[in-house]
Amino acid sequence: MTPEVFQAVRRIFDEVIDLPAATRTARVQELTSDQSVIEQVLALLAANEAATDLTASTPVRAMLAGASNVKLAAGEVLGAWRVDREIGHGGMGSVYLVERHSGHFQQTAALKFIRGLPSAERLQYFARERQLLAKLTHPNIARLLDGGATEAGQPYLVMEYIDGVPIDVYCQQHQLTCAQILNLFVDACDAVAFAHRQLIVHCDLKPSNLLVNKEGRPTLLDFGIARLVDRVNTESADSRDQAQASSSGGYTPKYASPEQRAHGSVSTASDIYSLGILLDELLALSKSNDAELAAILARASAQEPTARYATVEALVEDISRYRRRMPLQAMAATGTYITRKFIQRRWPLVLAASVFLLTVAGFTTKVIIESQRALQAEQVALVDRDRAKLAEHRSLSERDRANAAEIAATEQREMARVAESQALVQRDRAESAQQQAVLDRNMAALSESTASQTRDFLVSVFKSSSPNAQSGDIRASALVAEAETRVEQEMRGQPALQADLYLALADVQKNMGSLKQAKDNYQKAIALERMQNRPLVLSQMLRRLAVLDMSTFGGKDALRLSREALALSQKYDKPYSESLADALRAVAYSTFDAEEAQAMYLRALAILQKLDPDGAKTEATLVLLGHNARDLRRSDAALTYYRRALAIIEKKNGADHPFSMSPVDGIAKSLTDLGNWSQAEPDFQRNIALSERLHGTDNLTTARYVAGYGSFLETVGRPRDALAQNTKALAVFEKRLSREAPQFVLTSVQAAGVMRDLGNFNAAAAMARQARLSAYQAWAAPHPALAIVERGVGRILLDAGEASDGNQSLAAALEMLKQMHGESHFSVAEAAIDLSIGLAMVGNGAAAAQLLDRVGPAVSTLSKDAQMRFALSRGNVARARGRISEALAFYRSAEEFASDRYGANDTRAWLIKLARAEVLAQRNEGGDRAAASTLASAVMANVVAQLEPSAPVIAKLTALASQ
Repeated sequence: MTPEVFQAVRRIFDEVIDLPAATRTARVQELTSDQSVIEQVLALLAANEAATDLTASTPVRAMLAGASNVKLAAGEVLGAWRVDREIGHGGMGSVYLVERHSGHFQQTAALKFIRGLPSAERLQYFARERQLLAKLTHPNIARLLDGGATEAGQPYLVMEYIDGVPIDVYCQQHQLTCAQILNLFVDACDAVAFAHRQLIVHCDLKPSNLLVNKEGRPTLLDFGIARLVDRVNTESADSRDQAQASSSGGYTPKYASPEQRAHGSVSTASDIYSLGILLDELLALSKSNDAELAAILARASAQEPTARYATVEALVEDISRYRRRMPLQAMAATGTYITRKFIQRRWPLVLAASVFLLTVAGFTTKVIIESQRALQAEQVALVDRDRAKLAEHRSLSERDRANAAEIAATEQREMARVAESQALVQRDRAESAQQQAVLDRNMAALSESTASQTRDFLVSVFKSSSPNAQSGDIRASALVAEAETRVEQEMRGQPALQADLYLALADVQKNMGSLKQAKDNYQKAIALERMQNRPLVLSQMLRRLAVLDMSTFGGKDALRLSREALALSQKYDKPYSESLADALRAVAYSTFDAEEAQAMYLRALAILQKLDPDGAKTEATLVLLGHNARDLRRSDAALTYYRRALAIIEKKNGADHPFSMSPVDGIAKSLTDLGNWSQAEPDFQRNIALSERLHGTDNLTTARYVAGYGSFLETVGRPRDALAQNTKALAVFEKRLSREAPQFVLTSVQAAGVMRDLGNFNAAAAMARQARLSAYQAWAAPHPALAIVERGVGRILLDAGEASDGNQSLAAALEMLKQMHGESHFSVAEAAIDLSIGLAMVGNGAAAAQLLDRVGPAVSTLSKDAQMRFALSRGNVARARGRISEALAFYRSAEEFASDRYGANDTRAWLIKLARAEVLAQRNEGGDRAAASTLASAVMANVVAQLEPSAPVIAKLTALASQ
């Protein structure tokens, strides 16, 4: 077979392989009239058909195909999904657009049938594999949402619906450049690499499995599904048959690796081969013809797996090196190649050096030539003079002629001297020009240095004026106000310098606690910077404003600002740079989506670990990952991140360094979450002691750790000790900040909760209301901290008997959490449980029951405290409806959760028994009254010493015990 015939056969085979078998022959004959090509293509198709059906005879295959041909009509329901319409017919079967119909929330998805009817055992395996794939969470991977089987045993999958077009179509429609194609491809590679780290191989990477949406974000479909389909439909226990089946289907031959097509062992190297073929097609659309890209493609799509890139990250790194004009791993490291890459990267420097050397050489050469001409002229003059003297001696008659010759020689000598003088003048001019160039360069550097020194000087002056951060020092405020005026007046006409100085002023004001003024100056700096051509400087300014907006002003604009900053960094910065990592961290900090934040933090960590694995920003990012993992209720993971950060700090700085306090605080809180209270307390105490030694007791950092210890003491059931710590922290916050400061507000709610635990309801309610008023001055809704305040205040007011006011706070918290996290978030479920308790207290049992019904299916995934309150609320609703036996059962369940959560001897575990005692006294059947009296007496014996003497609950218990 000639190369030309081979190319024709391959092209036609690739085009018809995905068509229905009945139409392939006709299509082949439409594409070519060459009989030999037609015969070769049909032979290949037949061979492929035989390889695909190794395990079934023709009649069995026909039966299975018919059984698998499921057709659904609009409106039909499978599990939690209602069919909208059929949207395609893929390699696995029909694909339908479906919507969730459970009523809890709306969601659109794609439902795909898998061909074949596996056994019951294989369906169980399918369920386990499906659950593994469902955990594959990445921004560029379409999530597997659900799956199951029809009544006839036909398995199906429910995937995230992606509204996009295949990547090759997107590149063609938008006429993307080579650089833009590489950006898209690298995003896709990031997703593939993530899955490989989870030990999942795609097995069928191709354009139709990589969709790009209108915003230009690529999303991979069917990750791991090809392998899952093969495994579900593999029935033979014979190892040889299994090996064949495992690689016989679920892939597209055009993009499949040689080992896939040969039914060999499939690994991550197979995906790397497919990526190489895919990239080759995409670059062909941009008509790119680059030798280095060709080398990358050749290595990625090498025939032998061992000759390819070892990992997807290695492929991405070579693409990054190509874009940075660095030597590639795929190219031979010859001296010529490395030198050429250096020149490509540093061509301005090389060009400038070459021009300078050529200029100097030109001037030097010119001076030498002129000097030689002068010397030659002088030598000629001397010869002529000697000849004149000789002529004078020979003949007196020729004296006049000799004299004339001498005069001429003298004139020539003078002319030579003039020429030499002119050459020296030109040389001096050249040297002067060179010196002027150096002087100009030095002046430019001096000007840049002056601007930098001015900015640094201002920052140092302002910071030295406020040694205690956020102290509100009046002298510093006056300096800042004067500086603002001078920047406006004296720097007019210098927008770049003005932008830098406004940025510096904003940083200082943020440090001083003048947050509104800081925001204004950040905005001025950004407005001026948008007129410059410094995209990375603009990115830095946007990041800082985003963080300030999120931490202080409710975060309304934070996510937009941080995403703009990230877009600038991704476009103009290096693929691995500290500023790009900062931009990723800013987006993570600004988003209310903790899963997205986790992905952003991990991308930032990967960059920082490559740049400086033991650096301060690497350590700080690990701490942020720990905070975010705690937000996701993943305390084990948080503990790991905190300990990694602490190890970096102790390696560089030793134990008890100030930087160690943040990860140690995270470790203590994670241990508290996990119930390891005895291990957590020493860490809280260690941080307070270290902060007092470094900063003193009257310091904000110390106060924050004191407040954290107070929260811990409340959790472990030591309310009096907790209140002492809260009071100490509040005194510092009020003195150093204000009663409206976020730290004061949150600690006030915490202290009010402790007062409630001690039975001092009036003081608790008053403090909670004041904290709620101050919270709305500190944050704008919706905000996570504001939701925490409203929920805490609502629970305190309910326990104080002020159900109407408490329900308003709980409803506000629930609405904010829905806006930030969506209906299915665990925090929404827990807030709904709190509100149901309040609704039952005001007689709205129907609304309370409705909330509980929505939460019910997910209650087992919530915290023990939430499960306890769920059972308590169920008991309250049953009690209000007169179902006393049902209420008693729910109350006993709540008591079990409380005992498990707090310990059997904890005051809270005893107080929750009061509800059962009240119901027994209310029913008053048989020995109910005596049982109520006995239970109330037991509760009193265990809680009175822990409560304030005036606590209303003591009066309730006394009345019940005396019956």
